Order: sequence, then structure tokens, then C-alpha cells
Amino acid sequence: MIPNESALTSVVIVGTGRLGSALSHALHLSGVPARAFSSRVPADLAGATLVLVAVSDGAIPAVAERLAGARGDAATPSVALHHSGVLDATALGPLERRGFSTGSCHPLQTFPDRLPRADAFRGVTFALEGAPRAVDAGRMLAARLGGRSQEIQPEKKALYHLAAALAANGLVGLIGASRDALVACGFHERDALDALSPLVTTALREPSREGPRTPSPDPCPGATSRRSSSTGQRSPTGRPKGACSTKPWSPSRSASCRRAREKASPRPRHGW
Repeated sequence: MIPNESALTSVVIVGTGRLGSALSHALHLSGVPARAFSSRVPADLAGATLVLVAVSDGAIPAVAERLAGARGDAATPSVALHHSGVLDATALGPLERRGFSTGSCHPLQTFPDRLPRADAFRGVTFALEGAPRAVDAGRMLAARLGGRSQEIQPEKKALYHLAAALAANGLVGLIGASRDALVACGFHERDALDALSPLVTTALREPSREGPRTPSPDPCPGATSRRSSSTGQRSPTGRPKGACSTKPWSPSRSASCRRAREKASPRPRHGW
């Protein structure tokens, strides 16, 4: 059921980067009146029922401070949401003290395209937390954009961010490491990525539907064997004799692997 959409009467978006542009475009296509402002210029909050702070994590507190200073005491009661995957509603503390209901509303998706797509949020899950009115507004926003919503507890934001990093950054790093290995086998870089694309797509299809199961059979039989198929003897590099290069390739020496470990690390980053 689509919730009551009273919070979407008048939307102000602060931030005109990729996410802010995607939100603005999608809201306009869905018939929601939305005004977008750069985070570097004063935003007109007059009459706004929902303020979306679509800026980088590090900029959220300062933008919230500026917006709170621009809000008059007689302003219409509003909801303010930021879209960080790691910060919780307290990042909008200055706005809360000015009477806003505050929360976070993170779309679990990447936005690599500079030109926004009409379906950018279709099927995307929005992770919500904060004041009840803010969470309700997040549900309205997600439903209007064709997405889903899931409320989480503020203290779980770090774990949520780790899950997102493993699924996105970590996966990208693993694909990069696989590409590096194929290049070491003699592939051109573009050919390596083209070769991996159908494998990765197929490998993700089943766990995306029903969850991870027992690892799939080796897609390259013999490629990871520790013995030569002809002699049964171990090769010095751990590969079957004659497989790929005779020069050993180590994942630990791959720049892509290092980046994957750094991005997926559970150590505190970006404020958590």
C-alpha cells in the first residue's frame, strides 16, 4: 500500500550532484513539485514540507547548520532527510533543534551516470531511520519513486554500510582482481572484462533470487588444480603445467585486491 503522501507536497533538494540530480529528475517525472539548490548557495525553504540533503557525508553537518540558520521560527513544520549510508539522523541535529523531524533515507544503489535515468530508483531499497515522521516521509518518497523501504536502527548503520560496501565496492574489487589475473594469463584488459561479464552475471543471478548456496562448480575445470592433469605432479606455481603464464600471479600483489580489502574493511571510515 502506498502511504499518504502529504510530505511530498513541496520538496526541496539541497545538492545538485549525481544523487541530487537523479532525485530531482525522478520526482519531476512522478509529478512531485521539487526545487533543487546547490549546496553552495542559500536554499529557499519557504513552504517546504520535505527537505532532502543530497550532499557528501562530510558536508552534511555544515549544510544542516546553514539550512537551520535560514529557517524562520514561523516556517511550516517540515521533515529533513539526508541520504548518507553511514551517518544517522543526528547529523541533521541543527535542523532538529529548529523543529524539523529528521532522519536518514539511503537508497541502496550507485549513481554513476551524470545524466539521470527515469527508472533510477525503480526496485531500489531505501534504508530508513530517525524520527517517526521522518521515517514515514522516507516511505512515501521510496514508494513514489518505485522503490521499497526498510527501517533500521541507528546503531546498525555501520553494519548496514559494511554490507553495502561488500556488495558494491568489494564486488568491484574482486572483478578487478579477476581481470588482473586474466591479464597475467595473456588477455588484453578489455577482452578480460568481456570474458568475465557473462560469468559474473550468471553467478549473481541465483544468489540474488534465493540467497547464496553451496559454491558453484569450478567454471574453469582444472584451472585451480594443484596437480598436473597429465602427471599428477604439483606444478611450482600451483597451476596445471602449461596453464596460463609460468610466472606466478599472487592476489596479494594485485592492486585491485588491495583496493577491495581497503574498501570492504570493517574498520571505522567516514565517521563510523
